[in-house]
Amino acid sequence: MSRLIFLFSICILSSVVPVAAQTDPAPSPSQNSGVSSADSVEIGYSADDVSYNVADSTLVLTGNAVVTYGDVTLKAGQILFNMNTDMLFAEDLVDSMKDGEQPPTLEDPQGTLVGKRMQYDIRSREGRILEGRTAYEQGFFEGQSIRVDRESTLRIDMGSYSTCDNPLHKHYSLRSGKIKIVPNDKAIVKDVVAYVYNVPVFYMPFYVLPLKRGRHSGFTVPTYGTGATQGTYVRNVGYYWAASDYWDFKGSADFTGSQGMLLRPRFRYADARRLRGNVSGSYRSGYDLKTTGWDLRANHWQQLRPDLQVSGQAETANSLSFVNSTTRGIDPGRLQRALRSQLSVTKQWGQKSMDFSVRRTDRENVSSQNATLSFRLPSRPLAATTRRRRPSGGAPDMNPAPEPINYSWLQSVLFGYSGRIEDQRQKTTSSRTLLDQNLATYDSVRTVGSAHQTIFHQFNMSSQQKMAGWLRFQPQASYSETWGYARADSSILSGGGANTDTTAMF
Repeated sequence: MSRLIFLFSICILSSVVPVAAQTDPAPSPSQNSGVSSADSVEIGYSADDVSYNVADSTLVLTGNAVVTYGDVTLKAGQILFNMNTDMLFAEDLVDSMKDGEQPPTLEDPQGTLVGKRMQYDIRSREGRILEGRTAYEQGFFEGQSIRVDRESTLRIDMGSYSTCDNPLHKHYSLRSGKIKIVPNDKAIVKDVVAYVYNVPVFYMPFYVLPLKRGRHSGFTVPTYGTGATQGTYVRNVGYYWAASDYWDFKGSADFTGSQGMLLRPRFRYADARRLRGNVSGSYRSGYDLKTTGWDLRANHWQQLRPDLQVSGQAETANSLSFVNSTTRGIDPGRLQRALRSQLSVTKQWGQKSMDFSVRRTDRENVSSQNATLSFRLPSRPLAATTRRRRPSGGAPDMNPAPEPINYSWLQSVLFGYSGRIEDQRQKTTSSRTLLDQNLATYDSVRTVGSAHQTIFHQFNMSSQQKMAGWLRFQPQASYSETWGYARADSSILSGGGANTDTTAMF
């Protein structure tokens, strides 16, 4: 027979021949055994108490019960194994005096299922879980009934999805009458109702949640909640498109009860070590489609040639307050103080190099620009030296070794130069309302601008000298000089008139 021959024989002999029963006792608590099933896969089990019901061929495991079948493991407070149908029935021990709960838990390579009651067919690898719960990535699925098939696909009736790890206190959830989970692929949710603290906030006919690991296309996982300024909100509703190995795109939207909707597009690209960058932004409007804020950001880096590199960054927005409300939250310690943009180009010619950069910084009512060109020349001797060229190719040099050359002290003096050119500009604008002699109000706008042009030179000189054939010393000297020009403009526009004052200084 392919069933539990050894254990079955023990039970028969114990009822007919008592002496034989004393010779071969029943399995003791926590004893492991193996059962050869019809498909020749070994079944292992263990429990605190093990008994066998001859009437219906059922193996009863009570207390810390565990059944293993291939890569499938079932744990519970009590497990019933029907030998005729290869069916497993598991449930917790409600009246058990054991420490802690032992809910039915089904584990396989695809994940873990936990429920109140569970049945599982070993042959077909199909089962059903009542009041079940399982985790995928950072979220949790649960339902009144969960069916699992031989492909490990889950079908959930009256289920929900949430990222809250406490099933008894969920801040938000997606509830649906039908949920289908394809392992490592996606979850299809039909007739979705989003709840925030058990209050329904919106409805969708269907939604697809990505469950694949790594980079892949799919719908994003939304989050829900309530806030003091936003009211009830739904965030990160969108789609991620992994178009190729070189670029991708993500578009998402946030919906809030008091601030309207916020759109967030993002585009990224990369090509091995040659270039990389991204462009992102956000746009907010009320439900009347009136624009209330926007911002745009971009980054780019590219190696045009081995000796030529370009990088840049750009930030712009209609206001810093909007940027902080969408990207930094309300923590004053993390508020962004300025919008910064820059462009940098670096070029090298052997030991020579040149750097060119342009920067712009925008703060509230203050904007500044800075353009810099810096260059460096390699150190060269003041007097030219003559060196013997080595022969080309692999032919050996058959000429006699050259005699040592005694260089003059002037030929060991090295001279170098580096420079920098800067142009800095800043503009500050302030406005206020004034009161004239006739008690009439008028607006006054004051603009203060400044410009600084600077040229910086630095000369370096060094030398290695030897005296008396044994005394070596290396003197060094450097000289720098800065040329500058500054200009300041101040203008006041008030009551239809303008007043301008200019100051220049070298």
